[in-house]
Amino acid sequence: RLQLIRRRRELTQVQLATQAGMTSTVLSRLENGEQTVSAERLADIARVLGISLDYLCGFEQGELPYAEP
Repeated sequence: RLQLIRRRRELTQVQLATQAGMTSTVLSRLENGEQTVSAERLADIARVLGISLDYLCGFEQGELPYAEP
């Protein structure tokens, strides 16, 4: 789901990774299911993409906006 959303937002892996505070290698491995990251890092990705963490993780079907905790 991450890769699909990133592409819909017309972001490269480098752009998203930089804005979320990680390397593009980590993001690539995350998109390919080769690595996991902390909930905090996932929240950073969701914030950059403007979506809810639940949607990013597949718990919600509709694309909900990111809400600051």
